[in-house]
Amino acid sequence: MASVLDSGGAADGTAGDDQLASLERVEVYQATGMIVAALEVTAGDALVRLRAHAIAHNLTASQVAHQILNRRLVLSKDDGPATGRHSDGAA
Repeated sequence: MASVLDSGGAADGTAGDDQLASLERVEVYQATGMIVAALEVTAGDALVRLRAHAIAHNLTASQVAHQILNRRLVLSKDDGPATGRHSDGAA
């Protein structure tokens, strides 16, 4: 079974775009899991919080996920769906 990472990519570059999109989705799922564990919420609620934060801050879900995975953004139970604490202190 071939992995997405094993494919060589098409000459038109679409396979590379597909790989990137797949990896970005994986980061969103991983970040959702981190939110589930930290806040003791359902996966659906965690994903809603991640997306709401992204929309409120004019970011993509992938960008927010990357911040969470790199521990630059921490969402807390007291936060509404669109707020969070960045490691640099910014809201």
